[in-house]
Amino acid sequence: MTRRLLTLFALLPCLLLAPPALAIEDEWSIGAGPALASLPNHENGTIGLGASAFVRYAFTDALRGAVGLVVAHHLAAPAMDDHPDAPAFTLFIPRVGVVYAIDILDLIPYLTLDATAYFADAAFFPDADRTMAFGMAVGLGLDYRGWRAFSIGGEVAYHALLSDLAEYPAYLTFGLHATWHSDPF
Repeated sequence: MTRRLLTLFALLPCLLLAPPALAIEDEWSIGAGPALASLPNHENGTIGLGASAFVRYAFTDALRGAVGLVVAHHLAAPAMDDHPDAPAFTLFIPRVGVVYAIDILDLIPYLTLDATAYFADAAFFPDADRTMAFGMAVGLGLDYRGWRAFSIGGEVAYHALLSDLAEYPAYLTFGLHATWHSDPF
């Protein structure tokens, strides 16, 4: 009996001082960072520099809803390609989708699946009478979350312009991001 009381007495400070376990359901995440985009069309393609931002909401410890935006400015063709008449263009990509994360360690791998829209100048589209297309994106990412309220990471995403698969079979983005996590309620 005395031994049990001593064990309980020894464990009591550990129980009182230990932080409470916190699940990540109902957590909001806001992130942003630089982005690099590759458009491998025709002979050489073009590289774009830009930024990305997103907001995510955790429905469960693994499933999150997400909205985001990627903006990439593609350099003029003389700097990147053999076609001197191709102008530079800026591409805006709003994204809405889901994120599946394996959030059990400090390193968190995740998969994204997004419905996307692509807004750009007429220089981007094969038929110059429009400035928008719809598509989808699939991404793989890895975050390091060594702190409860902050993480850093990166994501690679493959974009498919569903209305222009013949002209743009692939559009790739790579982004680094810093993310702030909060459970405001």
